Amino acid sequence: METVAAVQEGPWGSLEYFYIYLEAPDALMERFPLPSTITRWAVPKMELSELNKTLTDHGLTNEEVLELLAGPTPIREGDWVYLFPSDKLLLGVSRERRSRLYQFLGQFHPNSFQESPIYFPSSNARLWARGTKLAEDKIALIDQLSFDRGGIDAFSDVPALLKSARGESDARSLYQQLSRTRTLMPRLVITPDTNIEALLDYWITGINLRRKEIEPILRSIRGTKGAQYLDLVHLLPALPRKLLYTYPDSQMISVGLLPDCHWTTLNFFNYSPQDYYLTQLAATSAILENFTKVDAPYRFGDVLMFINTRGEAVHSCTYIAADIAFTKNGRTPAMPWIFMELTDLEKMYGVKSGGARIQGFRNKKAFPSDH
Repeated sequence: METVAAVQEGPWGSLEYFYIYLEAPDALMERFPLPSTITRWAVPKMELSELNKTLTDHGLTNEEVLELLAGPTPIREGDWVYLFPSDKLLLGVSRERRSRLYQFLGQFHPNSFQESPIYFPSSNARLWARGTKLAEDKIALIDQLSFDRGGIDAFSDVPALLKSARGESDARSLYQQLSRTRTLMPRLVITPDTNIEALLDYWITGINLRRKEIEPILRSIRGTKGAQYLDLVHLLPALPRKLLYTYPDSQMISVGLLPDCHWTTLNFFNYSPQDYYLTQLAATSAILENFTKVDAPYRFGDVLMFINTRGEAVHSCTYIAADIAFTKNGRTPAMPWIFMELTDLEKMYGVKSGGARIQGFRNKKAFPSDH
């Protein structure tokens, strides 16, 4: 673990944090089938000439498009045209062109790996891979197929990586290691001079939320020599405290839809999760009914919606403090509930590149003096 040098001061108190990495457990990965090793891209159905222009406009050369459209492809089915790039074509696309192409493909749900890529907040694949069992040739392949997504390195070519495996057990090991996720372990720094009332004002959200649990431990740490830290997990409501650093279990899977970001944010203050929020329509209705719009600076428990240029909520998370948010990035079972830096989320979901904006929402019951 590596501690962040700068302590972040604010109404939340003094915060510092460590980076740690999580990896999906064996028991979880064994329940899910391996993805196909065939790379497939989907684009909306269109005429051949229009398809040619669309692909060249988004990063492919004329030669690559001709190769892609030769032979039995493209396959037209329903509303989509499916394309199957060769290994040679896939490896020949440069990082800059791959970024443009995958940003385009990521708009369409059939392209699940481009829509929800694997991100490397540690700056690149090689740093991300430190401490793993990945062989050098696999790390080199991930690095070669990585691309920039809003200022953060990303990887979408899971089929190509699994295709390079030496067998099923090797493929399963590779797939499991792709679940490796960087997160934060933040803690409050409490000294004899810490203003406990000011801390409570921030962390109990103006409605005395969990004051009887939080106040005694804060005062105890301040009054105990050598006990100067409190892990932030102890300041979370019951459900996120239970979910943090974990993966969806089989009981969650059995309801038919896995928890996603919106389910996570809307259940933040609930003692028991409401699966009603699993659908986009229900989540949107809950925001409109129970929350009011707010701008930065945000406060503990605020919902941050990442809204793209088409007005769609592509992600949501819960603001915690400083640059820290509580999030679940995607509906995949291999993605845990984690703390992340908001600046990384802004890169991942297009805010930094201008493709999205953040709109804050505050529960109408929280901080009543703010309304």
